Amino acid sequence: MNRPPELQDLFDAIARGGPYASIDEVNRILSARLAGYNTTPQAELGGLSPDELSQLVYGDWRSDGALRLNESLEINALAGVPFFSDARVLMEYLHEQGPVKETPARNLPRAIVAALLPRLSLSDRWPQAVEMERTAPINEGDVPWLSELRHTLLFGGLVKRRKGLGLSARGRQLLNGECAGELYAELFRTLFRQLDLRVLDRNDRHAGMQSTIVYSFYQLSNTARDWSTSQALANSAWLESAKDPPSDWERANIDLRHYSFAHRVLNPLVRFGLLERRELPGEQPWQHQVEYRCSALFDEFLRFEFRP
Repeated sequence: MNRPPELQDLFDAIARGGPYASIDEVNRILSARLAGYNTTPQAELGGLSPDELSQLVYGDWRSDGALRLNESLEINALAGVPFFSDARVLMEYLHEQGPVKETPARNLPRAIVAALLPRLSLSDRWPQAVEMERTAPINEGDVPWLSELRHTLLFGGLVKRRKGLGLSARGRQLLNGECAGELYAELFRTLFRQLDLRVLDRNDRHAGMQSTIVYSFYQLSNTARDWSTSQALANSAWLESAKDPPSDWERANIDLRHYSFAHRVLNPLVRFGLLERRELPGEQPWQHQVEYRCSALFDEFLRFEFRP
């Protein structure tokens, strides 16, 4: 069994001790030492204690664990958030026009994509979309984040399949502007907890990233206050034990694992308005450096409360 070095030292020290009067005495000593270990900050846990890490990782993001989401945000505070705004666009369309018959592959039809495209916030961020709209039909998969958005609404129970895609009763309830904060929190929980984030970079590696993503949120609240690269943030906000080892190519050339962290954590947080993103120019387009930092909304929405 591979234990953290500090924990292994604890077991070794107990093994060297003694003689012990009984197994009960060993268990009492072990319990006391483990209690001390579990409440002591550990370097490999980013300065958190094992108990604090457990509160982050095993909470339900509602009432159990260290993470709390602020569901009382008003719609004006979320107006410029791309994922939230686009979710409302799609929900309003399905409410007005649904049920919408899907393609045999269960995607949105091209006609629906064309109708949605001018209303999506990504149109301003993706100039190619406007030109594509003029020149050729656009599939759902051609539009960044549209497929992920549809799946998030489905997994969250806000959209249902019944003779086509339509808004559910829960979706109609949360579409009300007075429920903006609740809708935003539901979208956030659904994307990061239910959608398999590996689809965002088409990569099966680093399966442990998603189960420890609250650790990343917490560390970003400390390390992404100033503009930082994805490499730096992957080093500081990605739990080391949740990373797969570098590939043979990466060992021989350059470690590219931070791209998975950017695709699955940083860029989705940008879409939720919780991180800001900027590109610094380079001599060639592929040499542009991308940096991230926490937005004001980050602290308004995400709260971390560790119990003693």
